[in-house]
Amino acid sequence: MKRVLYILCAIHSLACSNPQQQNKVLETSIVDSPGADSEIMFAEKIKTVEFDSISCGLNFMPGKNYKFEKNEIKNQRDSLCRIYLKLSEIEQNSLLDSSGVIFTNFLLNNIIPYWYGTEWDFNGYTSTPNEGVIACGYFVSTTLRDMGLDLNRYKQAQQGPENEAKSISIETSDVLCFEKENRHDALQELEQGIYFIGLDNHVGYLYKKSSQAYFIHSNYIDGRVMIENTEYSEAFNSYNYNISKITGNKTLMKKWLKKEEIKVLTE
Repeated sequence: MKRVLYILCAIHSLACSNPQQQNKVLETSIVDSPGADSEIMFAEKIKTVEFDSISCGLNFMPGKNYKFEKNEIKNQRDSLCRIYLKLSEIEQNSLLDSSGVIFTNFLLNNIIPYWYGTEWDFNGYTSTPNEGVIACGYFVSTTLRDMGLDLNRYKQAQQGPENEAKSISIETSDVLCFEKENRHDALQELEQGIYFIGLDNHVGYLYKKSSQAYFIHSNYIDGRVMIENTEYSEAFNSYNYNISKITGNKTLMKKWLKKEEIKVLTE
């Protein structure tokens, strides 16, 4: 009983060590394209989507130092790993669930906020947020690496969306694949948390909060890293979708805790 209590207290401490800052941010998304329509008709099609950190449960503002942030995450992960190695198999399984929640919180609220606004470029691969340019695949692989996953960010970013999804999933049979006509129902059925999502020619993070789905990506249309409601994101349009769990992916969390290599699938 004492050991279980210790575990729960440790998890609570880790989860609360990086409290979410609540700050309002305005994102606008323009859907549809003018085509042959007049400017007046196009103006009527513009939809402005407003949401803030409270409504989607996220912190949008970066901290003071990215290097310090990464080091704090490393320390927290190492502490979790020391606990994990002392537990029974049943207790380890429970800790992996909790680790997924902690990982999600760090990624969404401590790492990604530094990257918002970083310029997109097809050939971009900067390691420093808001310095240089970043392509969509490199945005994902770099932020996952900075979370402490043993992942070759270059090799991962150079794969097709389907292989990227399989690599992150690890258990390739767990990749959820669906087509455009099934998108609404598939998104509604997802559990809350963060996912990797690969489209036909684009990748990013999918964040599910209550009934809302958000797309966090290096946007080749707007030319920067941003978050959008999937319902109004032009870049989210695709014929095919490949989704891998990050939150709730126990195999991935085990590799994170134990610093084990994540093999990138190339075929």
